[in-house]
This record gives sequence, structure tokens and C-alpha cells, in this order.
Amino acid sequence: MTAPGFEPNDMMGMQQEAIRRVQEMQERARRTMGLDPENAAAPPPMPEPPQGFTPPMPDPGPELPTGAPPSKPKQDHEKTLITLLLLILMAENASPELIFSLLYLL
Repeated sequence: MTAPGFEPNDMMGMQQEAIRRVQEMQERARRTMGLDPENAAAPPPMPEPPQGFTPPMPDPGPELPTGAPPSKPKQDHEKTLITLLLLILMAENASPELIFSLLYLL
């Protein structure tokens, strides 16, 4: 099973491209450090994956319904309500003990 939009050949191509980039960066690092590429210890070559090997794909997780925004956690709603209540009570000059007790809940 592959992720939508990805083919197994694409994944192999991306892996080979990543290996090529790593090798290029190592070569640049050797040149920057002034190391002689002939005397520098070359990293062992990357083994080729077995024929027909398909790398495992990460689990994409549950799918959200299209067009529906993700729901906020319950805790965010509670904090919003407590904050609004605090604003109202402060505007009404409520007792400081009540205000501080609500602040503690946040």
C-alpha cells in the first residue's frame, strides 16, 4: 500500500537522490577542510536495496472529513470561557479573591 501521489519507483528515486546529495556534501566538506580526497577515508558504499523491496510508509493517521476544520481540544474552550468570565467580573469590580481563584484555573 502506497501513500496517495507516491509510487514505489518515486520513493526509490528519492532515496537515491538523498544518497547522491549526502555524497556531494561530504565531498564539499573534505575540500573545505583541505583534505586530499584520495587520502581521505571514503565512507563505505550504501548497499542497494533488494529487488522488489518497498520501503514501509508511515501511517497517515485518521482521515479528516473534507472541508471540516480540525476541532479544538476541550481545554481551549474552557480557557476561553474562564477568560471571558474574568473580563466580565473585572469590569463589574468583583472581589479580588474570586478573580484570583479563576486565574488559578487557567
